Parts: sequence; C-alpha cells; structure tokens
Amino acid sequence: MRITLGFFLIISGLTMAPAYAQKCTVDHTGKDFTFTISDSCLSSNISRSGADAKLAFAQMQTLAGDLYQQQAYEKAYTLYRVLAEYGDKFSQHRLAVMYQNARGAQQDLVQAYAWSHVAAEASQQDFIHYHRLISRRLNDRQMTEADHLARQYLADYGIYSNLNKAKKVVRKHRSACPGLHSDAVCDHAQTVDLNCKVAKNTKPGHECLALGAVGLSGINGLPAADLQTLELAMSEMMDRFQPGGS
Repeated sequence: MRITLGFFLIISGLTMAPAYAQKCTVDHTGKDFTFTISDSCLSSNISRSGADAKLAFAQMQTLAGDLYQQQAYEKAYTLYRVLAEYGDKFSQHRLAVMYQNARGAQQDLVQAYAWSHVAAEASQQDFIHYHRLISRRLNDRQMTEADHLARQYLADYGIYSNLNKAKKVVRKHRSACPGLHSDAVCDHAQTVDLNCKVAKNTKPGHECLALGAVGLSGINGLPAADLQTLELAMSEMMDRFQPGGS
C-alpha cells in the first residue's frame, strides 16, 4: 500500500539511495500525474504530530462544496478562493463558474476566463471545454484584459507556483536538520507543528495548505535525506510546468 502525494507530481527516474530503499520508496505511477511514497515514510507520523495537511485540505474542499450546495455562495467563494490560490484545479474551475453566474461574487467574465485558464492547465477535458466556452463570450477588449490576467494567475497559482510553495516548506525544515546524509530521523522534523485546524471561520496555516495541496500529510519523522528527495522530486516536476514553457 502506498500514500498518494498529489495528482500532478510525476517522478521520472528518481530513486532513493540504497539506505532508504525499504524505508522510503518513491514511485511514479504513470500518466495520471501521481507521485506515490511508501507508507513507512509518513503514515506513522500523523498520530504523533496531531496534524494531517492532506486531510485538512480535503476537509476544506468538502466544506466549500457543502456551502455551495447550500447556496451560501459568499462563504463558499471565500474557501474556494483559498483552495484555488493553493493550486486546487476544481476550486479554480468552480471560481470561474461562480464569476460567470454571479454566485458569491459580482459577474465578471474576465475573471471567469482567467480562472478557467489556470484550471485547464492540468489538461482535464471538462475544464478545457469550459474554458473554450467562456472565451467565446468575450469581446476583443475583454479578451486582451483576460489574457493578461490569465498569465498572471497561472504564474501565481499554477502547478509550478504551488509546487514551489510546498518545496519551500520542505526546504525550510530540511535545512534545519543536521546530518543530511544520515538515515537518522531529523529531530527538527519531529517537532514541526502544522496549523491544520479547519472550521467555518478558521483556515489552516500556510505550511499546512502548501503541503496538503500537493497531497503531503506532513513531514514529521522523515530523515533529512528523504526531505531532500521530496525537494528534488518537486524540482523535477516544476521544470515541466514553468509558466511560458513548452
């Protein structure tokens, strides 16, 4: 059994050092952009840390969806905006729909176009189709403005940007670990306290959201070398999704 660490992370040709082969095996599962890691890396740390970033992110998604179904659109918009800014593709799509239909926000087809452009980045056909439909509703002036905003949002909230947010969290805590090449558990990582509380009036902290957005439950208990492996894996994927790249 493996833990999935984010729908858009692909690891190509990346393997752990022999000392960690049984402890922390990283695999690429194929074209669905899935990054998997053996249970022994992370699952044993959740009960100790008391925080699960992946679960907190999922709870925010559920809460936003519930509020939307209840037609509490302004409250749903607030949550979807946070999720969208941390790279959640469905939330980016939902924001576009809300802007199109004036649900929780003033109708704005330029915003709808920009958010639908970022949502379509991961090549999901429904999102691409919606983006094309929105583009047909804009006049030339609106399209010029929308293209500029879409490029800005892609740079700020696209896959590259959100991988970089998670990578910075991992790097921050990995840099505080002594013995980078030792298989000993990093004492610093054991004490990382993620703010992952989810409530109607409370959102998780930045580090929790950044890790949860890429499917990481946490980093507690990982050897420093395994933190480095995660950082390198994120860097590889970032190379594929640089804004303006092919």
